[in-house]
Amino acid sequence: MSETDVFKSNLKQTNLIYKVFADNADFISFITNIVLWDGQY
Repeated sequence: MSETDVFKSNLKQTNLIYKVFADNADFISFITNIVLWDGQY
């Protein structure tokens, strides 16, 4: 593999990890909102 291929493959993995975190961030904030609302009563 050339350096360019390695770079592209690393970039793809980084984007995948970022996407997972981004998807989970929505879920985490959703859960956090529920927990915070529950705490107000």
